[in-house]
Amino acid sequence: MPRPLRLSLRLHCKGSHLKALKTLLAAFLLYATHHLCHQATDGFQIVKIHSDLPPSTQWDVPTTPPQALHTLLGQPFSYLGSGGQCYAFVSQDGQTVLKFFKMHHLRQYPWLQKHSLPGVFDRLRVQFLLLQKQKLWRLFASSMLAYTQLKKETGLLHLHLNPTPDALHVQVVDKLGITHHVDLKNTPFVLQRRASNAFKTLKAHIKQRDIPHAKEVINNILHCLNTRYAQGIRDHDPALRRNIGLFQDRAIFIDIGSFAAIQTPFSNTPFSPQEERLRDTRRMRKWLHKRSPELTQYFDSLVQMKAPPQD
Repeated sequence: MPRPLRLSLRLHCKGSHLKALKTLLAAFLLYATHHLCHQATDGFQIVKIHSDLPPSTQWDVPTTPPQALHTLLGQPFSYLGSGGQCYAFVSQDGQTVLKFFKMHHLRQYPWLQKHSLPGVFDRLRVQFLLLQKQKLWRLFASSMLAYTQLKKETGLLHLHLNPTPDALHVQVVDKLGITHHVDLKNTPFVLQRRASNAFKTLKAHIKQRDIPHAKEVINNILHCLNTRYAQGIRDHDPALRRNIGLFQDRAIFIDIGSFAAIQTPFSNTPFSPQEERLRDTRRMRKWLHKRSPELTQYFDSLVQMKAPPQD
C-alpha cells in the first residue's frame, strides 16, 4: 500500500476513535449531570406532579371551605422530603405538610391504550397499562379511605384528586432553594397536619426514665391502630417507626398511601383485628424489648385487649 494512502487511513482511524471518545464523554457528562441534578432535588419537578387525568366521581370528596383552603395555602412551603409515592413540603409556620403525588409513576398513557402492538409486545402493552391502572387506583382509593374514614387518625385537612375549574396556586421552595409557583387545578395533592416521629418521642421518654409518658405514647399508637381495625381497613405497609407520628399527643398515620378496605379485590385475605394487631406491632414489640422490659410487658398486656385504655 502506498505510503500516502497508509497515512490517510491512519489519520481516518485516529479521527474516528477521537469522535467515538468524544461521544462517550458527552454521554457520560449528560448522565452525570442528570444524576447529580436528581440527587440535588430528590427528583422533584413540576412536570412529575402534574396530572392529565379526567375528573371521576369516585374521587370526589367533601370540599374544604374556600377561605380555609386559601388560608392553608397562603404561605410558602419548603421542601421536607421524598417518599415512594409523594414529595412533601412543610408550611412556613411548621404546622402543615403539603404532599404532591408522584404522578409520573401513575401515568395512564391514553395514546398507548388506542394503539395495539405486534405479537408479544401487545401483551406487554396490556400488562403495563393494567399495572398503571392498578397503581393509580390503589393510591387514590387509599387516600379516599384516609380522608373519609380515618380523617382524624391521619390528620388530613384536605384531599384534592380531581381537576377543578377554580384557580388555586401555592408557592413551594425546592431542595435547592428555588421557588416554584404551582397551579393546583390539575395537581393532585394532600394537606396534612405535621406530626413528630412517635418512636423518637418514645425513645426520649425511655432515656429519661419517664415511664408514664412512654406508656401514654404506646396507648396512643395502639388506639390509632385499633380505630383503623374497627373501620375494617388494612395497611399494606405497617412500618410504624416510619409511618406513625404524634400530633398534639395524638398518634396519626403519616403515610396514607397503603390502606385498603377488606372487601376490595386487592385485600381478599381473611381479616382478623387481633391477627392484624400482632402483625402490625411485631417490630414495635421487638423495638421495645431491646429498651425496656417494663414497657414490653405493658405493651403485651394491651395488645391482648380489644382496645387500649385512654388516659
